[in-house]
This record gives sequence, C-alpha cells and structure tokens, in this order.
Amino acid sequence: MDNNTKPFKLLACDIENERINESYSELYDKLKTKLEDKTPAEKRRLQLNTTSQEEDLLSDFAISPKNDYIYGVMFRISPAKEAPSIPADFFKQERIQIDEIQEKEQNANIVCKDHYYFFLNKNFLVTTQPKSKIRSFQTYLNWFLESLKTNDVYYKFAPKIKSMDNNIKLSDIKKIEFSDINNEKSTSTESGESVTIANIGKEKLSEILLKEVPNYQQMIDKKILSAKLLLQFAEKPKKMKENEYAKLLSNFMKPIGDDDGITLHLKDKRKISGSNIIQTISVDIEKINDFKINEEQLRQEMLRFLRSLK
Repeated sequence: MDNNTKPFKLLACDIENERINESYSELYDKLKTKLEDKTPAEKRRLQLNTTSQEEDLLSDFAISPKNDYIYGVMFRISPAKEAPSIPADFFKQERIQIDEIQEKEQNANIVCKDHYYFFLNKNFLVTTQPKSKIRSFQTYLNWFLESLKTNDVYYKFAPKIKSMDNNIKLSDIKKIEFSDINNEKSTSTESGESVTIANIGKEKLSEILLKEVPNYQQMIDKKILSAKLLLQFAEKPKKMKENEYAKLLSNFMKPIGDDDGITLHLKDKRKISGSNIIQTISVDIEKINDFKINEEQLRQEMLRFLRSLK
C-alpha cells in the first residue's frame, strides 16, 4: 500500500434464514420495501440511549435496478460540543451524502464517531464494519424494520466461514482453544442479550480455585498463572451435509471473532489462527485527500466480493 491509497478489510456474513419454508431471509425484501417509501432521513435516526445524543443513521443508500442488492452508508453521529443539537432541517432530505456529513463535521456541527459501508442481497452481507461491531448494524436493522417484521423474527448475521485451503474442510476442525480467558469475547443470545464466553471459563476457574487459592486473580493479572478454555468438536454426523455443518459452525464462530488469540486445532494436528477462518478480503482504495476516498472504487470492490459469495 502507498500513501495514495487507504486499506479496507471487507467482511462477509451469511444472513441467517428464519423462514423454514423459504430459501432466504425476508430481510432483503423488508429493507427494500422500507427504503422505497422515500421518507426523509429523519425517520432513519436511531438514538442509542435516552441520556445520550449519539445516534445511528442510514444516511445514503441505493437499490439495484435488477433488485439483486442494496447498498448503504451507516454513520454514528452526535452533536458537537459547540452545538446543543444537530439542526433538524438537516434530516429533511431523503438521503444525506457523506460529503454533507463531513462538511458538518468540519464546521463543528457534528461529531462522526464511526461510519461504514454495506452491500447485501437475499443471502449475504458484505461490509467494511469490523466483525466485533457487527451487532450494532444488526440492532439497527431490527429497529428500523420493526413495523414490517413477520411475527417475532430477529434478523441476524453470522460471519461467513471459508475452507482454509483446498485440502481442508470445516469438518476437519477438532477443537478450538481460547489462549487467554481474561480477554473477554462478547456474543449474544437468541434474545439479543449480551453474554461473555470467557466468563464461563472464569466462573468455573473461580469455583475451583477460590477456596484454596484466594489470590488467584492477582496471580493471573501478574502473569504468574494463565488459563485456557478448550472447546472440543465431535465428528460431523455422517448424514449431515457439509453446507449444513458449515452453517452450524458459522453460527458458532459468530461470537468468537477474528482474533489471533484463538487457535483452531485440526484433526491432522495442524493449528490455524481463528482470524484465518472468517471470510474476508483486503482492498486498497484510492485516496482523494486526507478525508475522502474514491467511493465508487470501494463500491465496485464490495459488489464484486458480494457476487462471488456462494
């Protein structure tokens, strides 16, 4: 990479299908319907907390004429300290271009905490958002589409799992090792409540050691003692198809994250970093200046990645 480009890591996710009798989730269709209403951006503002002025906003979007994908730009914004609130008339238009938001930021009206791009079709999501933050987009879409949902559907994304190379299948994974259970890995339950995988190991360790070694946590903090959490995989059932097994493993990998602190142990005794099993690609995008990139180039790279997914 040179100084004239900016690196992006594109993450691929499966859109989990909650419709047993259908081949894909209703998410794409519901989002398309909602965005075609031509309502002002005001209707797409999600305030994160009643005591905070931070909000998530789907600022700009496009629907493919062929109806095979939706493109969007998400922002997390708040009023600048110098401004008591963001001017309401700013959200009267249907779409807000990234240049307009950046101009507001430069004029000290808005603070942009984060922004990312996404493409999705009926089966997959591609985004520049890191996997550790994918739940925020998931939460936003469930809020935004609440009025159109069928029954108690909860839209979810699972990182797409890839085969590590031509000779390795997902069923070759024997066990997964967390190298340090003090590094908390957050996930979510079906209800969306936050839980922590690492705490499972920590709680069990506490039960075992607390009575006999009251200061064991201090020993861990000073790196005198370390601990690992090991998850063992059983053989793939013979009647289960490889794609079904891959989907189950994808759901399992969702809370794990692309983290080098996680090691996959294969049945042939090889070890692979957890970051190498999540399907991502890296792209270098032309920089226009210190604040702007060639967005069309990024869109084309993301769309190419989306259409390559199977």
